[in-house]
Amino acid sequence: MSNNLLTISMITNEALMVLENELTFSSEVDRNYDDQFAVSGAKIGNTLNVRRPGRFIGTTGPALNVEDFNETSVPVTLTTQFHVDTQFTTQDLALSLDMFSDRVLKPAVAAVATKRLKNFTQILKKVVSVSGTARAVKTYGRADEFEYQLSKRMKELKRDLEFAAVTNQGGTAGAAASAPLMASVESWIATNAVSVQEGTAGTTHGATTGAFPTRGPIDSTSAGSLTEAALKNAINLAWNAGGDPKVLMASGKVKQKISGGFTGVATRFRNVNAGAQAEIISGVDLYVSDFGEHQLIPNRFMRTSVLLVLDMDYWAVASLRNFTMERLAKNGDADVAHIVGEYCIESRNEKASAKVADIDPAK
Repeated sequence: MSNNLLTISMITNEALMVLENELTFSSEVDRNYDDQFAVSGAKIGNTLNVRRPGRFIGTTGPALNVEDFNETSVPVTLTTQFHVDTQFTTQDLALSLDMFSDRVLKPAVAAVATKRLKNFTQILKKVVSVSGTARAVKTYGRADEFEYQLSKRMKELKRDLEFAAVTNQGGTAGAAASAPLMASVESWIATNAVSVQEGTAGTTHGATTGAFPTRGPIDSTSAGSLTEAALKNAINLAWNAGGDPKVLMASGKVKQKISGGFTGVATRFRNVNAGAQAEIISGVDLYVSDFGEHQLIPNRFMRTSVLLVLDMDYWAVASLRNFTMERLAKNGDADVAHIVGEYCIESRNEKASAKVADIDPAK
């Protein structure tokens, strides 16, 4: 008696059923029928428009102020294809469909259903060691030297985490002689990268499909002057991609460059009551563009060659282990402990943000 071999259609139908069961997020997405995909001779190709909700400002007071309702859309181009390719023998085709599904289809389909970007976690650690003598001495301003040193190390760890988050660091799994490193915000932003370079163009490699940035940005051989046109272009690129960047983050020198001459800065004057002390304002905390207001935040850990244009809804700090203090064995007369945590930057969609690179603040 001959075997009844599985057919390609049977395998395909089973694979689709397994895929639907494996999908968690996509199963919650609205999948109502849209007849624009079925018009004969008018297929939309690989680009579709995603509707953006209208935005209103509102009015204070009893007067009527009718606002226009403008509903826009963002084009989304489906350019990436991810698939798992395998082969099977005639002997495999002689299995029952359930056995074939468990042995071949489920492992392959699970790889497709769970494919997403990732990042490596970075271990942050500080050690505290305080002698018994130091703890016994009564000092002004603190009750316990050991607790005081712990609080100082915690502040240092927060600074270390901030530095790792905003620098030009690529992600790595680490090795026997090196620790793993997270990919930083600057390394993630590759799609909307505007350069003001005057030499060989710099490069941001970004993340490959289902991976992470393994290399930090490569700077231009000659940095240029930050212009307001470059900033406006970066904001526009992020907005056109569907982002709403409300935060401009830069080093102190770049912030001073913006404060010194950009026309989009908010007013430099403040109203004061009669007889009150007037204020001299030489800095800028708010920039107004065609796409709204943007808070200008100085960051002492950022490189002076970069200005980040961020939609903070699409960034997060993810923790594998929150900061925890653990007591270690005494070292002679000293009490010893360490604070350790493991974190990484979570990039939810780098296209919602942008950056201006290759800046020389002195130009």
